[in-house]
Amino acid sequence: MNQRRHLPKKPPLATEHITRATSERAQHDQSILATQQTLQHRLTEQRTADTQRQGTVATQQL
Repeated sequence: MNQRRHLPKKPPLATEHITRATSERAQHDQSILATQQTLQHRLTEQRTADTQRQGTVATQQL
């Protein structure tokens, strides 16, 4: 008896798991990137404000 195995129509569970995990990881990475960009923007704003304040203080001391 020669039994042929047919490929499953749906991907195996392991493949579904890997695909889902990869997608979740990509979403997580995007979230981290967005947070980093937000923090970098805030830091830049803070540095700009500090520089302006230092310039004001220096001018007042003259």
